Amino acid sequence: AACKRYAEERQDILAEKLKKFFAYFSQMRTLSRVLDAGELLTKIITETRLEASLLARVNGVAAMRRMHRFLEEASNPEPLCVHEFLDRLRDLDYKIEYSENGGEDSVKVLTMHSSKGLEYPIVILDNLSAPFRRMDADEVFVEEVYGLAPRAFDSVNMVKRSTVLRRLHEIAEGESSIADDLNLYYVALTRAKYGLHMLFEKPTVMADVKYARSFAEFTDFSVWQPYVVEDTLFDAPKQERTALVFRPDERLAQKIMGAFLWKYPYAGCENLPVKSSASNLMSAEETDTPWYDGASFEKKENTGKELGIAYHAFLERFDFALLYDEQGDFVGKNRLTEVLTEWLETQNDGGMVALNMLSMDKLTEILSNSVFRDLRGKRLYKEQKFLVNLPAAETYTNFADAAGEQVIFQGAIDLLAVGEEGDVQIIDYKYSKGGAEYLAEHYRTQLRLYRKAVAKILHTEEKHIRCSIVNIYHGFQVDVD
Repeated sequence: AACKRYAEERQDILAEKLKKFFAYFSQMRTLSRVLDAGELLTKIITETRLEASLLARVNGVAAMRRMHRFLEEASNPEPLCVHEFLDRLRDLDYKIEYSENGGEDSVKVLTMHSSKGLEYPIVILDNLSAPFRRMDADEVFVEEVYGLAPRAFDSVNMVKRSTVLRRLHEIAEGESSIADDLNLYYVALTRAKYGLHMLFEKPTVMADVKYARSFAEFTDFSVWQPYVVEDTLFDAPKQERTALVFRPDERLAQKIMGAFLWKYPYAGCENLPVKSSASNLMSAEETDTPWYDGASFEKKENTGKELGIAYHAFLERFDFALLYDEQGDFVGKNRLTEVLTEWLETQNDGGMVALNMLSMDKLTEILSNSVFRDLRGKRLYKEQKFLVNLPAAETYTNFADAAGEQVIFQGAIDLLAVGEEGDVQIIDYKYSKGGAEYLAEHYRTQLRLYRKAVAKILHTEEKHIRCSIVNIYHGFQVDVD
């Protein structure tokens, strides 16, 4: 604003420069409506002769390359308008990464890994006597079979110690690491086209490669003896060291001590699974074991699993709105058979499993239960999967003292019905030969956890949630407290 006012009120050289600048600025702003950011920047650079100005500097070539990198950001991978380009710069925190190769007259510093597949006229391998960085240098070992192995902290002596599990990791990792290091050394030795220089602290006796602790111990110096050149290292004079004496920060010291001496607050829950499900907390369902006829003691063919899958597939896909007539009343058993027949004929298998295994009488019997008659007007969620945090004390009965600890509980509800008044119905399908009392007792834990999970997810109270089991095998329902 001050510059504009100066340009309007004054008539000197500076005012003329400012007027020219604002006129050019206005022209560029108009062009920005039809040109992308890259085109506009190129036009400005050309008209202001910025390239010639940069090349006149001592580091002009490098400055030009950086400017071109800046222009690439405006058009790569696609041209951006000015607003989009400014948004990208803001997202990058106004910092554009830039790197360049040194060119032909340069020395490249690479790791052995990054030199794989490349060749250079002269290669210098430095510090080949440095010991390998083995797993013992890591605070935590990670291995597919044995998992995590952190160090142990001795709170009495205030030191870190190794463990038996860490030693097991070292043994498992040993041979594969030696093989990898030997392959890497081979890669490094074969990068040179004309000259190879290898720098060692001192010649070593070639040991068994299985126990090599550095690249030097992979090297047979008796073969290289004609090419060995000894040199003396230049030692810089030691400087006097000064000690800084200050009063320690007690608060910081206590914070550090607290971090080292931290203990898991939920004693006894160290082996508690972080994530669990209803199937992990319950025994296998009854259909998982062979069934015997009590009269003849003959072992019958166990097709419970296949039948259970077939009926589950039907109930997952069936449109429960067909259970009501135009007046909103339940169609009744007689009409229900016709509805099922018409619906099944329209499916053409429809991806359902084993339609020919379904019994029309059994389907009619199942859908006649009150849990399905009460679905009208409710939002239905079929095969609803969930993932929720629950208190460990409520999830595991043997961890009643784990107050405050949480576990991730996952599951899938066969049918969840949510009413407009806030009432919720959980319906679980079971294909079981057990009676009502057995089902209620055997699956009470599962439905109790489902009720807690739904209450937390829907932000409602557990008392508003009803749980029912539909026994597909017998065709009845049982309500579970």
